[in-house]
Amino acid sequence: MRAIAVCGADVPADKVTVLISGKPVNFGLVNVPKPSLNHPNHVLIRVKGFALGYRDQTLILNASDRCQGQDIYVIGSDFVGEIVDVGEQVQDIQVGQRVVGNNHWTGLGPPEGIPTNHASYEYLVLPAEKVMPIPDSLPDSVAAGFSLYAQTAYSLVRRLCITPEHRVLVTAARSNTSLFVLSLLKAQHIQQVYALTTTIDPTFHKMLDDMGVQVLDPNDFSPYKMKFDRVIDPFFDIYLERTVPALAPYGQYITCGLHTQHMQQVRDVPPMNAPAALLYAMMHNISIMGNCLGETSDLQAALNDYENGGFDVPIDCVAHDVKTLIERTYNASDSIGRVVYLYD
Repeated sequence: MRAIAVCGADVPADKVTVLISGKPVNFGLVNVPKPSLNHPNHVLIRVKGFALGYRDQTLILNASDRCQGQDIYVIGSDFVGEIVDVGEQVQDIQVGQRVVGNNHWTGLGPPEGIPTNHASYEYLVLPAEKVMPIPDSLPDSVAAGFSLYAQTAYSLVRRLCITPEHRVLVTAARSNTSLFVLSLLKAQHIQQVYALTTTIDPTFHKMLDDMGVQVLDPNDFSPYKMKFDRVIDPFFDIYLERTVPALAPYGQYITCGLHTQHMQQVRDVPPMNAPAALLYAMMHNISIMGNCLGETSDLQAALNDYENGGFDVPIDCVAHDVKTLIERTYNASDSIGRVVYLYD
């Protein structure tokens, strides 16, 4: 079977080298053994497509430091696949169903979290509870990049208890997390939505305008110009210090990610004055929350809304070769939304 992997120099595959954060990384489409289904509560999935995200970038960069000779590191987090076999104790999943990963997380321990960091394996064996059937209306080209960010976005918005009266600020608008959040806020008819973005692409700005989002320039952003009721921030190490003081009293701030997850990126971000933000939060009764992934109910809500036409998923393109997948995911300045890879 096939998989896409970070490759050592001696791996027998057609390799491509792509710069990620200025570092050359070798990738290849490799042949690997097919797994066996040998657990009564697991399922065997034929992967039809997958996608990479921001967290994969850190895993890829770390793997490139380790992979030498014939070493490989298979990549991928989101996926869509078809069930081809089930364990004898599996009851709610059937052969022939299409599924995506269920990233359910409460922080209480395994088997929670992302089902796999190696979703490009053409066949995967996973616990039945870590996958979720999807409706026929969700095509593979969308489903391959659906579950992780949809589940996270629905969790972020649910936990903030956003109402139509709230003024909401979303940072890093071109990030996948924020794009999914903005799509959800549009579906929920939240009228006062603002976004911070350094992207100047007019196509992207028109897309936000069509969604009813008012764009703010981070270089001209001041917490004294406007107050918000809610802030959704994927990268707290960039925006926490700047956006918490922009919250009105009793406002809420939520974050789900750290920008400098790899040492290659640390030098790009100035140090944060967290004590100042925390002091402001204390003095104004502001809640600061962390969020990791989402619950099963969040993923189910996202799937239901998509099936009912109430949730749009931003997809940049479908890639059929490794170079396009990596370049569009991490290096294309005009990329908007998920880049998915589909097996032929």
